[in-house]
Formats: sequence, structure tokens, C-alpha cells
Amino acid sequence: MEPFASRRAYVGSESLDESATSKHGSTCIPSSPPSLMVLSFGQSRKSVQSKSSFHLLRTRVRYVSQVARFTLHKSLSPYVVLHVSHLLYFKLTLLVRTISFVIQYLYWRVAMFKDWNGNKIEIGRSKGGVIAVSHPFENLVRGDIPLWAPPEIIQKMYKSNHANSFENDNLQVVTNRLGYYCDLQSMHSEDAITWNVFGPVKYAAKEVRIGFIRELLENIGFYKREISNAGIWLWRRLPHPDTLVSGGPEIDFGIIANRICIIGEAKWLSGLGKKQGKGKDKNQIDLRIEFIRKYGNLTFQDVDDFVVLGLSPKAEIDNCYDISCTHSTIHLKNLTWKSICSIDSHPCKEELIDHYNWKRQHSKMK
Repeated sequence: MEPFASRRAYVGSESLDESATSKHGSTCIPSSPPSLMVLSFGQSRKSVQSKSSFHLLRTRVRYVSQVARFTLHKSLSPYVVLHVSHLLYFKLTLLVRTISFVIQYLYWRVAMFKDWNGNKIEIGRSKGGVIAVSHPFENLVRGDIPLWAPPEIIQKMYKSNHANSFENDNLQVVTNRLGYYCDLQSMHSEDAITWNVFGPVKYAAKEVRIGFIRELLENIGFYKREISNAGIWLWRRLPHPDTLVSGGPEIDFGIIANRICIIGEAKWLSGLGKKQGKGKDKNQIDLRIEFIRKYGNLTFQDVDDFVVLGLSPKAEIDNCYDISCTHSTIHLKNLTWKSICSIDSHPCKEELIDHYNWKRQHSKMK
């Protein structure tokens, strides 16, 4: 048998690397595995022992690598290779999506983003994903009101019992500036958008107020109504229609003009309150209708038409119908926020539309 030194030329890196390289310089697979005889160390055992253990280990590892490449090439079918490729692609895609989700989630929890005017504001998110601004005023359209904040806003800046919906950094964001959390900070706040629509009109000049109310009436079917004066109020309570005690139904917005009175109920994402009244058998609309039927003409003596108006994103608070009373008629009407925000005579029309779109975009609409 030939000496080990000559056999080493066959199993060493030089010979194997040459056999694995084509004439074009690309790596190819040998047509048959190297002979196993190269690992028989018969007559030249002393010469093998004279070699370093590291050199011997390197030789054997390179040999096994060549055998593995040859075996893989010969044994795997194209179907298996395709299957493995698809599996690897799926795992890599899943990994990339997971990393992307984690990054978005971290940004999603506490982030700086822009309000409807393009101003950067700080927000927090509840455990359910509802956005809240860091201060109530950042959720309101101010308009041209010189003395801020008006009493309607002050009365709504009470401490909310929903602060436990936030945690950690998000809780700190929504409580840091006031020292507590207020419902006006929520993106889902019905009071915030109610103010943004009716607040600036309430404090506008008489001509602006009349123009807005005239267009509003046309939107709900009262055309060419003669209006010489008009008033707006927000968040006033009626005497309870069942007991006449104070603290009855809260009217989100009210409008009174020539011989017409609007009692408004504003909703954003919540539904009508049920199990109302002394017998817990009425909803919010029922209570307002009952008050008007019993006491409407006693309290509003110059009114012929009462309108119970529901405002919501999809105009679906209640069915629309009319109720004839002894001296007046009750009309149930629905209107969308988009329609009322688009009234041309609103003093803050452009900003109001921008705010509506911003609110709708960032709300968890169903």
C-alpha cells in the first residue's frame, strides 16, 4: 500500500476542493463519494501518529462534508427540496411579520402623533386600544371664543372612573397634565364632538347661529322655516318625567327657535341607554318623548313642533316617526355626524370636518 503522505494528497483539501470545482469556477457535486480506503491507516500508523491531532480532525471533517453533500444531492427528490424551501420561506416570513408586529405594538402603546390640525400631541392607549389625548383641550375645537374655557366645558372636566382602563406609561400620559383622567380626553367621547359642533355656534354671532340652525332644520325636513332668533344649550337636565325630581334625563344639546324646539341625543359608538325610568322599562328616547307629552306645552308654551333628534355616525339611534299631541307634534329624527359637520354656515366648518375625519379614523369603529 502506498504511503500515507501520498494518500493524503487524495483526501486533503486540495484534491477535494479541485474535484468540487467545475471548469467555470462553480462548485459541483462529485459523481461518486471518495473512497473509504483513505481512512484505513494500516502500514503508515506511525506516520499518522506523527501528524498533529488538529490536522487529522480537519481532514476527517472535510471528508464527511463531501460525503454529506454527495448523499444529499443523490437522495433528495425535487419535491422534498421544494417542500423544505417552502417551509423555510414560511418560517422566515413569520419571523419578519412577528418582528414588525412587535415594533408596531411598542409604538402603538405610547406614541406621539398629529391631531386634526397637524400639531404633534402625546397620546395614551387604553388596554382595549382606545386613544386618549393628554389633555381635554387637545380634543376640542375652540373656535373664536375669547374667554376660555367656557362653563359648559368646565362642568365636563370631572374625574372619570375609567382611569383603570389605562396602565403603566399610558396611564401616566393621560393623567400627568390634569392629575387625573377626564372622559373628554377619549377619542370616543360623545361630549367632545357635541361641543365641537354646537359649542362654537352657541358663542357665535346671532346671524351665524340663525344660519346654522336654519340649515340644520332643512337637513331634517323643515324647509323654509322662518327664524328670527334662536338659542342653543348643552348638557342640561330635565325634571324626571316619572317623578318630577331633579336630576332627570340629561339633554346633550337643545335648540329653541321660532315655534320649534329640538331635544338632542348624541351618540358616537355607544348605543341607547335602556332600563330607564321608574319601572326600568324605557330607553333614553322614551323618557324624552314622555316628558314632552306630559310637560312640553307647559314648559315651552310657544312651541308647535318638538323634535327628538338622534345624532350618530350612521343615523341609527331610533326609528323616525311622528306623534300627535293635543297642542303640538313630536317628530323623531335621525342625522349623521358627517351631515351636521358639513353645514356650510358653521363658524368652524373646515376645522370641524377635519376633526370629524380624524376622530373617525382613530376610533375603533365597528
